[in-house]
Amino acid sequence: GGASVYSTEHPMTTARKVGEQNWIRDEAGNRLFWPIDDYGDEGERRFHWFVDGITKYHWAMATLVNELVEAGLTVTQLVELVASEEALRQEPGLASLARFPNCLIVKGVKPRGAL
Repeated sequence: GGASVYSTEHPMTTARKVGEQNWIRDEAGNRLFWPIDDYGDEGERRFHWFVDGITKYHWAMATLVNELVEAGLTVTQLVELVASEEALRQEPGLASLARFPNCLIVKGVKPRGAL
């Protein structure tokens, strides 16, 4: 009868293995797109994130969800967070956070009596 809820960086943000984990920009510095590369190659990633040498782990969406299913939980909710219109009105600087999901929240429940 228990539940598990977790949040993690969205797999779209952690996929890239080499280079900077950041926007691809044009010559003027405008954000063009977020690179999604090496998505299927799961595991450790090292990046500069405020400081050098930050270790992150990339897992595909299927891995993140199927691990719960294999543990006997039923996935009851999956949320991919993007900046809302209200958030953008209050803080226009969040515009890049509205272009793709940065965070993933998953909830799974274990039915009562299940082992």
